[in-house]
Amino acid sequence: MFDPITARVVYIDRLPSGEPFYVGAGRFVRMAINKRNEGHTRAREAHPDWKREVFCIGDYEYCQLIERRLIAHFGRIDNGSGTLVNQTDGGHGTAGILISDAARFKQSAARMGHEVTAETRQKMRASMLRTWADPATKKRRSDGMRAAWARRKGAH
Repeated sequence: MFDPITARVVYIDRLPSGEPFYVGAGRFVRMAINKRNEGHTRAREAHPDWKREVFCIGDYEYCQLIERRLIAHFGRIDNGSGTLVNQTDGGHGTAGILISDAARFKQSAARMGHEVTAETRQKMRASMLRTWADPATKKRRSDGMRAAWARRKGAH
């Protein structure tokens, strides 16, 4: 049975010409949220008649796989490989993100002098322990890290 609250989808945002400019994956309800990256916002503002198309519906792993494949197929503007404003290679996390030196400097400056209190550290630790206590999450993250290390080793 289809549940719009928990269903996972892959969607493609297209310009009026039909050219894709963003590929996303997530819960079905996430499609209603239009806040993305700066390139996505600029493309939407320049083309107010853009369209969102549901590409597929599936479980978490399947949707992440399809999102990665679509981004690889259409390519990203930021790395010169295509038309998408996506800033990562897709899937879970920030794989393949390109951060400019100016953005790195800005992020670094924002963190300078920021001290984390013992209370905050304790909250962060408790949150991490809760997250890793779930066996499904632990397996998914562990498998993801193994795959990332395998890719990294294969790249050298």
